[in-house]
Order: sequence, then structure tokens, then C-alpha cells
Amino acid sequence: MKTKEQLEQEINELNELLTQSVATKDNISTQLEVAQQELAESKMPTMTKAIRNIIREAVNSAVCGYDFNDSREFTYDFEIDYDNRLSVSNVEFDNRDGLEESICEYIEENFKIIEDAE
Repeated sequence: MKTKEQLEQEINELNELLTQSVATKDNISTQLEVAQQELAESKMPTMTKAIRNIIREAVNSAVCGYDFNDSREFTYDFEIDYDNRLSVSNVEFDNRDGLEESICEYIEENFKIIEDAE
């Protein structure tokens, strides 16, 4: 049978091992996250800052040039207030596809599109 001192020593040693294991696990988890991020980035296509700026300007032009004043592109939900006033309770933009197409057209106007190599 172990003495009280031996048991306390064993507990202290096990606590130290557990602390070291947790630190090692955290370190490995961090390294794993970094490696996964690097792998994800390695799969991304690259672009220069100049190309990024052209795309940003094209998106800005498309959004600013889009007619958001056309009421037919929205769905409205109305409600009657407790004092019998009619109010709009919800407005939803319905033409996401049209906006997306407009943005894509502005972007494509700024680039020479080539076929992908197979």
C-alpha cells in the first residue's frame, strides 16, 4: 500500500502529465488549423490587386447602375395597425438573378474570357 506522500506525489506527476498533454494537444490543434488554412488557400485561384480593383469597380458600377426604384422588383407585405393605418411590414427584393447577371456582365466586360485548359 502506498503512503499518503507517495499518493500525493503520484497525483502531482499525473496532473503535470495532463497539463503537458493539454498543451501539446492545443499546439497540435493550432498547427492543424494553420495547415488546413494553407491547403484551402493553395486551392484558390490567384489574382493581382489590379484585377481585384477592376472587379470591385465593376461590382460597384453594376450595383450603382441598377434600378432599385422599379417597384415591380419587390414584394411588399402590408398590415393594418391598431389605429387602422395601412403600413408596410416587409419589403423583399425579388430580382436577385437580374442583379447577379448585371454584376457578372460588368465584370466580364473588363476581361478577355478564354476557354479553360483541359
